[in-house]
Amino acid sequence: PVKGTAAVMFGRDFGSASDAVTTIDHVTFTKVNADVQAEVAIGAVDTAQGSILVQNCTIKDYKYGMYFSGAKNLEVTGNAIDGTQYNGIMVENAVADYNVKITNNTLTNISSANFSDPFYSSGISFGETVTNTTVTDNTVEMLNGKQDIYYQGTAVVDSQEELTTALANSEIKNIIISGNITLADNTFYNIDRKVSISGETDASIT
Repeated sequence: PVKGTAAVMFGRDFGSASDAVTTIDHVTFTKVNADVQAEVAIGAVDTAQGSILVQNCTIKDYKYGMYFSGAKNLEVTGNAIDGTQYNGIMVENAVADYNVKITNNTLTNISSANFSDPFYSSGISFGETVTNTTVTDNTVEMLNGKQDIYYQGTAVVDSQEELTTALANSEIKNIIISGNITLADNTFYNIDRKVSISGETDASIT
């Protein structure tokens, strides 16, 4: 999990009413001093009762831009995040069957630490339990060739080699086919777990 403190952090008792909406709008977060202890600009942990809306904010030079855990009806839209060491936006987990919307954000110079685990080094990262997501119209510019959007437990593949690698990885439970894959003759996969395979528009396996 993300360690350290946040410039703005909402805890489990915040927004306790089921219809409460916490809004952060047009706020600028700039870490101008290395001695500042906050490692995340905006954080929320176990705010499972109310909803959170973060919009039109500017974040610069934090380890992480935003971190959410246990969120319910989360919407992050129209924000600018620049110069993080790790994720720009991380949604570690969310309340089942509620929506997470990440739209129209601009992320630049993300992941300067060049950390190996994509869960912490991608631009926008979702934990395995975050299932109801809308991710559209985001501009993400990564450093060090890191992944712009990452879904934990999910692999996006467009070749037989990538498909084989994903099926062999016990942590992968969802595979998305993004291209036209032609399998070699007599291809056989022995899978010892449940794996969901779906395809993007015009994707195929032959």
